[in-house]
Amino acid sequence: MKKIISGLATVMIAGIAFNTTAYAGQAMSEAHAHIGHVMTSWTDTPSQHGLLPVAMKEGEIAAAHAALSAKTPDNLAAMKLHARHVRHAIDTSYEGSGPGTGYGLIRAASGGIGHATLASKSEGASDAVKLHTEHAVTSLNNAIARSRMALYAAQAVLISTSASQAAPHAAKMAELTQAVVDGVDHNGDGSISWHAHEGGLKVANQHMGIMMDAEGMKR
Repeated sequence: MKKIISGLATVMIAGIAFNTTAYAGQAMSEAHAHIGHVMTSWTDTPSQHGLLPVAMKEGEIAAAHAALSAKTPDNLAAMKLHARHVRHAIDTSYEGSGPGTGYGLIRAASGGIGHATLASKSEGASDAVKLHTEHAVTSLNNAIARSRMALYAAQAVLISTSASQAAPHAAKMAELTQAVVDGVDHNGDGSISWHAHEGGLKVANQHMGIMMDAEGMKR
């Protein structure tokens, strides 16, 4: 990575010395490439979809199975089955198989944070890119934090020895995974913003979309 950055620095210096206009266009292309990785296509995701769409798909799967777990409070085996499905959708290192895409929400969301941040730090990145990167990244961090809490709830379900012991954890898992997707109106103002403790994957997607519109990029 250091070698890559060093190489980019050399190109930047050369561009400034000989053709600043051409370099500015190149820099914006770099920002757009990273935005594309978040929203449109990435090399190692299922079907090479964008990192954020993959995270959203995994989040929807996790929320659906957490809800199924919570709907069977008298059936310990069912709660445990769906808790394993939730774990697979969130982080495949905890559960190797299940109904998720096989990529994992946390991995996809973390990758989205990385590429959005690279876009905002690209030389010549617009104010819109910088502003909405902050909004999207904060929301993605919220989603990751809640996903980790959902993993704890899933583990609590899995180690329970009775349905009555597991049921409250299944309900919490359902609450957390839905918040991963939708976010939470933490301050009670009637809306869900991008701020810490509020926005989730949907808010991150909204702000990445605003960014793409501002940059004239196709969604």
